[in-house]
Amino acid sequence: MAALIPVISTSGLFLSKPVARFAVGIVANQANVAIGMDAEHQAYGLLRGNVYAHEKHYMAVAELNADGTETDRDDPRSVHFGLFENSSTGVRAVGATRLIIKEADDAGPLPIEEHYPYIFETAAAPKGSLEVSRLISRHESPHIQRKLKWLLFAVSAAYIVENQLGPVYGILEQSIEVALHREGMPMITLGEPVLIEEFNSVNVPIRIDMTSLEDRLTSQMPELFETCRRIENGFVLLDASTIADEAETIG
Repeated sequence: MAALIPVISTSGLFLSKPVARFAVGIVANQANVAIGMDAEHQAYGLLRGNVYAHEKHYMAVAELNADGTETDRDDPRSVHFGLFENSSTGVRAVGATRLIIKEADDAGPLPIEEHYPYIFETAAAPKGSLEVSRLISRHESPHIQRKLKWLLFAVSAAYIVENQLGPVYGILEQSIEVALHREGMPMITLGEPVLIEEFNSVNVPIRIDMTSLEDRLTSQMPELFETCRRIENGFVLLDASTIADEAETIG
């Protein structure tokens, strides 16, 4: 597991709160890397490459960038979130996700529209719709890894709510769909599983019920979710006990 997790030797993320254990926030918005986040942005891309090519084999290692990062054509229209751990070996990139946003009615289709066209036969996904993508959390502790996933849900959901975006779609592996249903993620399955050659896996199209998710996060992770809603381009710093307390009722 440790080999999958990039380590940043020099990072200023935790200078304001050295005792914090985790930090989550935006590392890039479209092609614009957040100020001072170059190392964190690269680690975010390395985590994507390590998981998608080396671990899951969704893509060939040869398809990665020369520095080992993974990017694709949807990155320039996405908001990118990174999750980092303050450890004795350095700052570790332990989580990532992005929101692919359709910024105009005549913008290119979301990936879900391309892979499941029958869902959108009567109407294309509208302006403001988006797709949650590249969702990754990795940690040696399965318990912490599951908690980290919900931190990513909280910060991305806060961005969606504050920017009045939606509807919110996703394409999930069947096993992940089952796990998220079990953990209480409010979502609707939109179609049958399909083998997507681009991902080299069988996936299911879903839509997230954002009203229900917002209610769930507000009631079960209130302090964290409210903090995520207040930040615009910064990071939320959390200690280990906060994560345990805030996320204890999730799952």
